[in-house]
Amino acid sequence: MRGRASRREYAVWIGVITVWLSVAAWAGNPWTPKVLSIALFLQTIRRLHDLGRTGGWLGAFFGGQLALAALPASYPGSTWSHWAEPIFTLAYFMVIAALPGSDGENRFGPPPRARRRDSQTVGA
Repeated sequence: MRGRASRREYAVWIGVITVWLSVAAWAGNPWTPKVLSIALFLQTIRRLHDLGRTGGWLGAFFGGQLALAALPASYPGSTWSHWAEPIFTLAYFMVIAALPGSDGENRFGPPPRARRRDSQTVGA
């Protein structure tokens, strides 16, 4: 996966994917959530690139998900354990969306704004 995703681009993708997932769940389409999850995964890697991190940082997210998935079995009858996983997921993606990208070019390429500016001047 190459390139970097700005905060705005990532937030728009999160919003679009959330709406699509909601519509797919309502319509009962079994394939759409899988495809959209892959799109979200790839977009998150691009956002991590803008932060100067590799896609391997998603491992922290998946490790946390696995740990939180075990909570309801560990604490039967508790209601908080059922809410821990979705709250963790929301917090993870909100933090990634909120952090500013690294200044200047990093090993994943130029900043998204510079890339957009360069493409506009090439066509002029």
